[in-house]
Amino acid sequence: MIKIIFILFLLPLTFLSCQNNVSENYNYEKDTPAWLKTKIDSIVSTDRKYYFGTQVCRYKWEDSLLFEFKIPLSSCALCELYYYNGTKTNFPNDSTVQNYINNRTDKLLVWKWPEQ
Repeated sequence: MIKIIFILFLLPLTFLSCQNNVSENYNYEKDTPAWLKTKIDSIVSTDRKYYFGTQVCRYKWEDSLLFEFKIPLSSCALCELYYYNGTKTNFPNDSTVQNYINNRTDKLLVWKWPEQ
């Protein structure tokens, strides 16, 4: 029953959380780092259930570009957040997490789960 409630009410909200609202043009093939393309290809081909509905957004934060995986079926927010070079973030404390959430800018949708 809880899964049905999640799917009917919370999943649609997740899709709205990362919209392309930046005026720049983003070219997936040209602008996406190779490590990220490899990870996305792996997600689509092997782990279909866990990553269903996932979106990848790019943000600017403290002079860095970060890629955030928004995984609707995961109970862990910000568990898959990577710097542009592919290094996974490791926030040292809650205040750094809040700083990221409050000060990230230039949200850009990079990739979303393929629609069937």
